[in-house]
Amino acid sequence: KKEVRLKSCTSANENSGYISRRYIHEAKISNHVTMEAPKVPTRFQILKTRIVNTINDPEKMLQLVEKNRGNLRYYLFFIIFIITSYNLVSDGDFSFFLTLCSAIQMFSFCLIGYKIRRSGTCSGLSKQTLITYMVVHIARLSSTLLYEGYLPYDSSGDWFYQAVEVIGFLLNGLLLWYVCRTYKESYDGECDVLNCLGLMVPCAVLAVFLHPSLNRNFATDVAWTFALYLEAVALLPQLVMFQKKGGYIEEFTSHFVATQGIAKFFAFIFWFSCYQELNEENAKSASLTTSYIGHVVVLFQLIPLLLIGDYLWLYAKSIYNGIPLQLDVIDV
Repeated sequence: KKEVRLKSCTSANENSGYISRRYIHEAKISNHVTMEAPKVPTRFQILKTRIVNTINDPEKMLQLVEKNRGNLRYYLFFIIFIITSYNLVSDGDFSFFLTLCSAIQMFSFCLIGYKIRRSGTCSGLSKQTLITYMVVHIARLSSTLLYEGYLPYDSSGDWFYQAVEVIGFLLNGLLLWYVCRTYKESYDGECDVLNCLGLMVPCAVLAVFLHPSLNRNFATDVAWTFALYLEAVALLPQLVMFQKKGGYIEEFTSHFVATQGIAKFFAFIFWFSCYQELNEENAKSASLTTSYIGHVVVLFQLIPLLLIGDYLWLYAKSIYNGIPLQLDVIDV
């Protein structure tokens, strides 16, 4: 047995030179491939690195605050409003995210309304997008004011959520009045080329066949779903208008679209976590795919993030650098 062991060891030693040379050769090839294709950091990683460096450098932090002092006042006021509302009207349930989304949308309408009143012009704002949001508000309120199926389970759903939605509806109507009446001379109608009717009809047809049934009422279930589908593409006319204007974006219009995008992000988080509640195996509904409607809702929450994902990156970059936002122009 000792001889066999010794022979085996000797054989292994003889082959070790070949094995080690082969491993060294493979390692060189691996290193060579790695050097040829280095990892490129993603946009998120670049932004994260810049934010961390800014936070760690007080001088850069002060410069960033100085560049965006005017904008920070509005966002700070809104953050205080949200924190106060959360402590006064919420019991801490996760469904407060729905109230938060509506509040962010209301804030976006306030921003753009303030811009129009201060500057005396509605240049750069899409009337088609405003009409789309108006229809979204009407459809959703026709459901949430009459039934409780789609209200937040959080105590903010008792009255605060509806109040925020109604205020957002009124602000939306005021913006439409500005565009169509008060400041109609400054409206860029030749650039607002995407008719919102082409978005409404497919969303309405889809809502008839694909909708949940939390209200147990066909009309209001379809109305709520129609609002959700249409809201997913409501910003599309505004984005097309940006392209028709050569990628140029007015300051407050950029904040309007960005805050709408932030609202869509929080809505996606909520429905991605709770979409199972919309799936009902034995619901009495005309929907053909009731057991899968939650997945459809999540998909439609993802659509606006895909539409304006690049826009949000450029928006964050412009805020960080303190420069005007400019989009890359594509053929539309």
